Amino acid sequence: AETGWEPQYRDVRAGIEQTVAWYRENEDWWRRDKDRTESAYARLGR
Repeated sequence: AETGWEPQYRDVRAGIEQTVAWYRENEDWWRRDKDRTESAYARLGR
């Protein structure tokens, strides 16, 4: 069945660049969770 979904970026390079830019500009959104995850892995010795 057709979903009607289309990618926002047809150029993979442009899509990756936009994704990286978003993460750089929104570190406050993801940093705490990343740090928590890294700490959990460190406790497990990984």
